[in-house]
Amino acid sequence: MNKLAIAGHTDRGGREHNEDAVDWLLDTNRRWALALVADGMGGYTGGEVASTLALEVFLYHLQPWLPNAGDASAEAVAEHLLASARAVQTRLQAEQRKQPELARMGTTLVCGFAWQDQLALLHVGDSRCYRWRTGELSRLTKDHTFLEDADLGEAAGAPSSKHVLTRALGAKQAFDFSLAVHKTQAKDRYVFCSDGISNVLTAQDWRRCLALGGETGAIARLLIDTAKMKGADDNVTALVLAVG
Repeated sequence: MNKLAIAGHTDRGGREHNEDAVDWLLDTNRRWALALVADGMGGYTGGEVASTLALEVFLYHLQPWLPNAGDASAEAVAEHLLASARAVQTRLQAEQRKQPELARMGTTLVCGFAWQDQLALLHVGDSRCYRWRTGELSRLTKDHTFLEDADLGEAAGAPSSKHVLTRALGAKQAFDFSLAVHKTQAKDRYVFCSDGISNVLTAQDWRRCLALGGETGAIARLLIDTAKMKGADDNVTALVLAVG
């Protein structure tokens, strides 16, 4: 079995405050790894609370199961990720009711759980996961925005609304989480990031950063530094998961 490695960073980038949040867990035997990135919204207080609380609640609900996670079936992994994400939604809505100043808070979430030779991806919103394999970059998630949910194409829709989120944690309307399971290979690199990264980096930027190799934390830092150098006007967060 390929050993896993994981690390990430977050930076306020072009904003005064950082409403992104990042966290990860790695099994002591490196048999499984959990990646989490959230991008909060709803003003400084609301966004920061939403993203931080989302990761805290997600981990709280998932951790009791993790000691047995290395041998779990894909169905069991999906069940536990979904249950944890739904617990986050319940908690955010409860906080919105308790604290009127947080009534508009919300957050994206992209979660990856790697084990055996698989990667389960759960996401809501426009934080993304990319895969770097044998020199090729692939995006594994589809944004929950008017543009991508409706398959509009770049020329369609009002420019001001195309990138507005259609799903987010904390939203009042019901929604489904997107969840998929992918096969992993040795030497794969998976990048989980907020849109502060994905909105700025070009295909050439991605290739330059990922082709250099190195430790996961160093790659994440390089992606963030590159986005800032390119003039990112948002918070920037990147987390890298390496297989073998």
